[in-house]
Amino acid sequence: MAFPSLMSLARQAIPRLLEAVIIPLALFYTAWSGSAVVYFLQAELGTISLSMVFLASIWLRRPLVGKLIGEYVQLPQAVMAHERIRRCFVHLAVLWALVLLANATVSIWLLLSVTLGIYLPVRPGMLSSSIIRKSLATVGKSQEARAVSSSEPMALSGRVA
Repeated sequence: MAFPSLMSLARQAIPRLLEAVIIPLALFYTAWSGSAVVYFLQAELGTISLSMVFLASIWLRRPLVGKLIGEYVQLPQAVMAHERIRRCFVHLAVLWALVLLANATVSIWLLLSVTLGIYLPVRPGMLSSSIIRKSLATVGKSQEARAVSSSEPMALSGRVA
């Protein structure tokens, strides 16, 4: 009978530890402290973490944007493997990471420098404008990728002209 490796056990235990112990304790502390700053800061730290995930996916040469696009749009493997499409995924991952990081940074700065009465009405407008900018840039990049996939059919199919 073979026992699972220590790394395998750790990979399964860490998410459960986060779900069952760490996150509930953090939420309890937030509610118990009664601090609005701690409450809103938690969300911004999550946004910063997500931006780091986008950057790490680039470093690992598996852009998260490519994975997300693959979940929603069924593209042929040849298109997904095309160098210019992969470069487009990298550019989009950098864009999303930087927008998320800038958004969180400005939100934290606002949270720490203005009153809650000013922060609450300003924050949603700032968030929606950054989402609109990111969406427009994503649409522009996808148009560029569509042009690449239609203009280079031989390269995408793997055949040499």
